[in-house]
Amino acid sequence: MTIRPLRAFLLAGALLAGLVACGGGSTEPASVATVEITAPTPTLFVGPAGGQTAQLAVVTKAANGTALPGRVVAWGSQQLGVATVSTTGVVTAVSLGTAQITATSEGKTGSITITVA
Repeated sequence: MTIRPLRAFLLAGALLAGLVACGGGSTEPASVATVEITAPTPTLFVGPAGGQTAQLAVVTKAANGTALPGRVVAWGSQQLGVATVSTTGVVTAVSLGTAQITATSEGKTGSITITVA
């Protein structure tokens, strides 16, 4: 009758030792260290029919350079009169000039300059 409690105790000890050996079974997700934006072209055109659009791409990376997909990104334009950017990263030419487009994730910001001709 004392074998069952002893077996349960040994099994619990083995499980605990396994968790300790593998670091507790949980790891904290890496934080965003850098935000990189790329554009299919650095120049967009605006004409009588309206402004050209382009889909920007963003990659969030950890400090070791590993890509961190699925992170929330907020987009912005510093020159709304020149180019706007949607919540999904589509930039639209508005008028002639240059615009700084930013993407921010977890407090880190990347930027790209878009020229509107």
